[in-house]
Amino acid sequence: MSAKEPRVKEKEFEILDNVSDYFDYSADASQDIRSLSTMRTPKPGVKLVATYLPQFYPIEENDKWWGNGFTEWRNVTRAVGHYQPRLPTELGFYDLRLGKVQEQQAALAKQAGISAFCFYFYWFNGKTLLETPIKNFAENKNIDFEFCLC
Repeated sequence: MSAKEPRVKEKEFEILDNVSDYFDYSADASQDIRSLSTMRTPKPGVKLVATYLPQFYPIEENDKWWGNGFTEWRNVTRAVGHYQPRLPTELGFYDLRLGKVQEQQAALAKQAGISAFCFYFYWFNGKTLLETPIKNFAENKNIDFEFCLC
């Protein structure tokens, strides 16, 4: 075990302890981060906001930089270790250009007690990338779900 490893684990437990301050949830520090999936509804005034990575559809720039047809699914399937890979279940290997996918994601998030999505917004040298899911989400009248950008 390296000298750094205990500090990382200690930091994870600080996060778990902090989470229990905001949710009707208690965590034993001996449990790992997977125990967060057993959380119940947030206490009043607290909203769960899920980070939303829009890399799950192909774009020209990613084709140039990472190879034809690249999406984040390539990285998901190659991840190993730390309980990986975790492959998609209900929605499969979805394409974020499809409005129905985002409608299903919002519905699943609501069922899980998520209040909003925080879309990762790519802005490089004055040019936006991967903005299609954000625009589609905002314009989809079938989605009644809050969102923000980071």
